Amino acid sequence: MVVKDRKTKKAIKGLNVKLKIFTKDKYNVHTIKTNEYGLAKFDTSLLTLGKHKVLLYSGNNKYYISTKSLIAING
Repeated sequence: MVVKDRKTKKAIKGLNVKLKIFTKDKYNVHTIKTNEYGLAKFDTSLLTLGKHKVLLYSGNNKYYISTKSLIAING
């Protein structure tokens, strides 16, 4: 995921992005940080097999990030 300023179109570095990853009824919250290019990466090897619903949001109240996704881990 790449995080950019909406007005200037420049990458935002050092922003904490929180991932709320749901597996059935339970969820885990992971925090990742954007690099100098505004890119935030998450290591999917931490997830178990199956489908996971993912919600992304900003860990900083100065910025607004919101999106949903679905990750499928096959064995």
